[in-house]
Amino acid sequence: MSNNQADAAPSADTPQISVVIAAYEAERFIAGAIEDCLKQTDVSLEVIVVDDCSASSLEPSVMAAAGGDDRVRYIRLDKNQGPAGARNAAFDAARGAYIAILDADDRMKPDRLAALLALAQDSGADIVVDNMTEVFADDEQRLETPFLSIDGFDGPRQIDLETYMESGWHADYNRPLGYLKPLFRRSFVEKHGFRYDTSLKNSEDHYIVAEMLAQGAKMMMTPYAGYYYVRHEASLSYRITAAQAAAIVSAEKAFFAKHADRMSDAEKRISMRRQSELKKVSEFEAIVQAIKAKALFRAAGLLASNPFTSIGHVGRLVSIGLRKVG
Repeated sequence: MSNNQADAAPSADTPQISVVIAAYEAERFIAGAIEDCLKQTDVSLEVIVVDDCSASSLEPSVMAAAGGDDRVRYIRLDKNQGPAGARNAAFDAARGAYIAILDADDRMKPDRLAALLALAQDSGADIVVDNMTEVFADDEQRLETPFLSIDGFDGPRQIDLETYMESGWHADYNRPLGYLKPLFRRSFVEKHGFRYDTSLKNSEDHYIVAEMLAQGAKMMMTPYAGYYYVRHEASLSYRITAAQAAAIVSAEKAFFAKHADRMSDAEKRISMRRQSELKKVSEFEAIVQAIKAKALFRAAGLLASNPFTSIGHVGRLVSIGLRKVG
């Protein structure tokens, strides 16, 4: 039996897919996410909900949504660890041949996991992603917008490390592929001991996928959009903090230091560009944080500390102010 066949073969203890849902204060959304998991067709699965130490236990909401279906498993952490730590706990508990990531406030089409599984089996991929559809939670007309405008795709394509790192600037994508929610081959994850970086509260998906690609993973992407990224008031008003932005800068520097010897010249250039752009984000968020705290001298000092980027930062601040006035 080939590795692909072994990974695909379900048993009582080995479902084809473990769906991992990291959940924090998600009472409003968790039922919909679980419902979509249980509606998946032509695939055997388990659903692992990790309650990241919400103020009130999510167990009643999770069990009510499960409706007695024993495919749903609930784990509660005794300390908040962020989405990375919650997903790591689910990785440790997962029994499926593959692991799928689903955010607690997002949704899926009923054939999504079967489509991803088929692509993984046919291609021998260790990572599979699909396009997303953005929807607004309170939009009665359910206007849908593709996350990636990839009309030129005529079918699945392989994604290498260079393309993955450059995707935010790449003409074929124009948005980072790190936002997409992957399906991982669990045997590959366990072989290399991959886990999420718990220092990150943002971009944790990007760096676990980049780490896998740097260590030889095969990644496939399908243009099919089976994942619903649900936007709501909380997601629209959310801003990354200066500390979170700084953590991403550190993660990119650490990634470069770890893999520079095996990276191509193009990959090195892209990583350096990412570091530069991420540093700008970190600087800007530190300025915004100082302004919100009414520490205007500190904000002015931060602006003056890097004259090469200060004009751009001022322009963004003016733009934000004009939007609020409007």
